[in-house]
Amino acid sequence: MEKSKKGEDGEREQRPDWLDLIAKPMPKFDPRKDVLKMLTKAKNKILPKKTKKSIKKAKYELSGGAVIFNIQKDIPYYLIVQYPTYWGFVKGKAEPGEEEEQTVYREAFEEVGLSDLKLISRFREVQQFYFKIKTELIRKEVVYLLARTNSWVVKLSHEHLNFKWTTYEDALKLMRVKGTRDLLKKAHERILKLYKLKG
Repeated sequence: MEKSKKGEDGEREQRPDWLDLIAKPMPKFDPRKDVLKMLTKAKNKILPKKTKKSIKKAKYELSGGAVIFNIQKDIPYYLIVQYPTYWGFVKGKAEPGEEEEQTVYREAFEEVGLSDLKLISRFREVQQFYFKIKTELIRKEVVYLLARTNSWVVKLSHEHLNFKWTTYEDALKLMRVKGTRDLLKKAHERILKLYKLKG
């Protein structure tokens, strides 16, 4: 089908429909957002009903952790601990009735022997994942706070294989888990801004 349009001389000229389609701007495509939407829709369709029900019934477990750091000559050093399969930060399961800060203080003392932590404001990161213990599905949520210490002395618990005081760059090299690396990046940015340090 063709549309007619008046020309400069007042006569109507024929205008094909496909010209209107070309004239319209194409919607912007955001790879990160749009692909994520497509994957989410696909996952919701493919995921078995039994799995959806089991996720809803998953047992909730809360843990608290801390990105612990110290500063020497305007360089932040991070305390990282070695778990059996990865390097990460101090963390542990919250006890009934504990506040987030209480869990962090307790775990820091139990796992690395630090008792002088000073929590940094405006930093709270939450990580969530699922895992199974035998046949029981667990929904784990870990709340990380940022804490400074003035001590370099660490008393490592039996839960960890090793520990290191390390720079931001060296810590990134050791960390293999994306979520842990992202957590470190956010903590590092907060510290640089707060103490007006050079990156």
